[in-house]
Amino acid sequence: MISGRVVRPTVSEARRGLAVGAAGVGLTLLCGCAQEPRPSANPTPDAAAFAGAGAWAGDFAEAASGASSYERKILADGSISAAELSDSRQRMRSCMHDFGYRYTEHADGTTEAEPTARGSVTDVDDADADERMLECSRRFDRNVSLLYDDTRRNPEKQDEAEIAVVCLRRAGLVNGSYSERRWRSEYDAGAFSFDEWAPAAIHCRNDPLELVEQG
Repeated sequence: MISGRVVRPTVSEARRGLAVGAAGVGLTLLCGCAQEPRPSANPTPDAAAFAGAGAWAGDFAEAASGASSYERKILADGSISAAELSDSRQRMRSCMHDFGYRYTEHADGTTEAEPTARGSVTDVDDADADERMLECSRRFDRNVSLLYDDTRRNPEKQDEAEIAVVCLRRAGLVNGSYSERRWRSEYDAGAFSFDEWAPAAIHCRNDPLELVEQG
């Protein structure tokens, strides 16, 4: 750990195990995150209500059942725009700032929490930083980044193992004997036999079907 900083996977990456890019600048908030109520579990809506999400309609419905009122408004039409993503991430940064952290999203899919008061601490408390990230994500980005990235990188919700292995083979990171079964096993174990942070591997996680960059 770098002194005074805690670097963590994004909320999306932590839940899905895949690194996702992070970018966007939103509107300046007029209120702190403490004024936003905690999300509460609601009955899972009918997936048909999120028909605009296509193959991801069920995921939108499930996400909405445990989302904050802020997120439910974004998810309601079955799609997430770049502007909505940007606003969600800006609210995350503002929320973390209110808790005393400078929150930064990096292109490699990690996020960084650093105290805003210089010299106030020598090392960030890991547990506190993680707790604050979770608190803010529950309010503003529990599902927005995850579903935005998933619907763009795999709109038809194809099998992750299939598209990952094809991409990894194409990139030369694995050979023809590397199977989908092996990918699933390594994914579940959280340890891959190839360099998962090599640029080509990151690209395969972010854009396995070569759709995001084209868009």
